[in-house]
Amino acid sequence: MSEKVRYDNIDVARGLAMLVIIQWHVVGMHTTWTDGWVMPIFFIIMGVFYKQESSFKVMAIKKLNTIVIPMAFFSVPMFIISIFEKGFMTTLLKVANPYSMIHGVSWFFICTLWCYVINYILHKYIHNSKLLFLAMIVLSAVSYYITSTYSFHGHKLVLPLFCSTALTAMGYLAIGEFVRKYFLYRGGVVFYLADNYRFMYCRNNSVWYSR
Repeated sequence: MSEKVRYDNIDVARGLAMLVIIQWHVVGMHTTWTDGWVMPIFFIIMGVFYKQESSFKVMAIKKLNTIVIPMAFFSVPMFIISIFEKGFMTTLLKVANPYSMIHGVSWFFICTLWCYVINYILHKYIHNSKLLFLAMIVLSAVSYYITSTYSFHGHKLVLPLFCSTALTAMGYLAIGEFVRKYFLYRGGVVFYLADNYRFMYCRNNSVWYSR
């Protein structure tokens, strides 16, 4: 059995981001520096390690086991707590609402699932790497503009189940795929990722929480 390879540079970047997120939920302190790169870096890393599966069915089964089932499992305690605090019908309506969530982290699970689905479709039909990169960047920019800047009769056009967030995140997956060959080596240090990606992240941070 071959040894599983660990990439120190990626682990450092992901670890720093996780520490900041823990601080968000425990202390609640937000700064311009941390809010600019923490969430995007997870999508960049997703792009770095993205692997196109042989079929949609294979991909769906893998993500069912690694995303959907864990999300459902950890949602059960929050569902029970919500029933006692807010009542059964209020909780049920909140679960049925595609723009709400029972607990704070579930948006990331759902958004991640959409990212894999969208990325699979793009890779399946666009085989030229440069065209694929361009398509992902354009898709991200258009999604951001529609959901954050454009309004139709005073209403923002936001897709349900955090699909709009996933579409916006595709630009970061594209960056991850583009820089893959530069960061997948052992012993490297990737501290400068934060500064580079914070420079690229010139968007309103609320996009990660309001979609």
